[in-house]
Amino acid sequence: MIKVNGNDQTNDQSKDQTVNVPCFSWVLGSQSPRRKTLLKYLGVPFDSLPANIDESIKATEKPSVYALRMAEEKALKVAEKLAQQELKNSMAKPTLIIGGDTVVALGEKVLGKPLSESEALATLTELAGQEHQVWSAWAVVQFMHGQEPIILTSGVSKSTVNMRELTKDEIIEYIASGEPMDKAGSYGIQGQGGRFVSRVEGSFFSVIGLPMLDLYTALVEKGLIFDQTGFIKRGIELRERVAFAAWRSGRSVDAVNVLAVSKFHSLESIKQAYMCDFEHFGESYVQELLNKHDELKQYQQQLGPADRSNYEPVWHYIGGIQTNKAKRIGENSHWVHGLSRFSEAQKLAQGAQASGNSIQAFIQVNLAKEKSKSGLDEIELRSLLEACEKLNGLKVVGLMTFPPLDEPENNRKYFRVLRTLRDQLESEGYHLPHLSMGTSDDFEVAIEEGSTWVRLGRSLFGERPQA
Repeated sequence: MIKVNGNDQTNDQSKDQTVNVPCFSWVLGSQSPRRKTLLKYLGVPFDSLPANIDESIKATEKPSVYALRMAEEKALKVAEKLAQQELKNSMAKPTLIIGGDTVVALGEKVLGKPLSESEALATLTELAGQEHQVWSAWAVVQFMHGQEPIILTSGVSKSTVNMRELTKDEIIEYIASGEPMDKAGSYGIQGQGGRFVSRVEGSFFSVIGLPMLDLYTALVEKGLIFDQTGFIKRGIELRERVAFAAWRSGRSVDAVNVLAVSKFHSLESIKQAYMCDFEHFGESYVQELLNKHDELKQYQQQLGPADRSNYEPVWHYIGGIQTNKAKRIGENSHWVHGLSRFSEAQKLAQGAQASGNSIQAFIQVNLAKEKSKSGLDEIELRSLLEACEKLNGLKVVGLMTFPPLDEPENNRKYFRVLRTLRDQLESEGYHLPHLSMGTSDDFEVAIEEGSTWVRLGRSLFGERPQA
């Protein structure tokens, strides 16, 4: 049972961990692409509807109060719009509306979205070299046709941001990109503006646009979602750490892909990951890959239109490759991490071509020269790269390494060497845009050193069951 305002509502699907909110419809009161992406991490299907309210700040209104008022008013405005719509079956159950607002403030002065390039120039000049605050607010409103909307919970999160000194030429070049023109404070930390920021204290997602952990905590405490395994929370935390590390490395927050290493984990766990917007799954055993590939596809087809994710699951093979099984891997995988022999590449390519597939492959480099692990040295690597260029159905897109199990900082040198090796190969004419490096224990260090794919299993799904 789930309680909503003291009323018990039957949860007919409570045993299915993939169904987080069986008795609500959800609406995001925003058309912001970033907020849409963040809200998907909760694993609830939702629609989006813009609020379009008067966003004028009141005299003497503090930035935190202003942000909270805006979030609540946006959610209430969406409720008003829903009340004007014709009653549909989907509206027969309560609708939860999420409103959000982000305010950039220098002390008590609110710095809104610039109305002109000259205003953006003035704002960024004022922020340069200064510490400022980002107030990110959220509100959850319950709407039901024929009833007054109710604010169930709301809150505001504060982050402190330091911007380095900027030259006028830097600011003008940034404004010319167009990015500042729809951003509070005239910059977006998630994009090119991230290079202007030297330090962030507090929630990184708050600065981007929605304090997901605070929102998640409030929803759980109110009984509006449930997270029996803790997967939703782990997913939010890991994605925030990945985005933060990408920013520290001087790249876009979207520069790093998360591979959910699902080997040995149940199909129910993979379903939940899929509903929480994880797209890429990694398996190490051929039969397990085949079984999960088919079962998840069946699950996707069974979902109703409102619940179906808008992407197909993407399967990665990350285990040792046996030549006699490589053809089947090629038929059923999109990516392969750990290629080390041309005979493997040939069979993978054959399988990919036979099924109309195309494999993107990482060559494994054994930098620590561990006898227990596969991988090539630099001379063998170049030979395999040249041989693979002649294959149809397989394309080498990067390098992969798996350093010794050690403290993260001790593995930094291996990640740095692999990045340097990749850069050298690119200077020789090879196109290798990706680096697959970093696992649950060291992914932040790997990202700081240039990783574009991190392989997360235990930190995401929990301890792995025994095979």
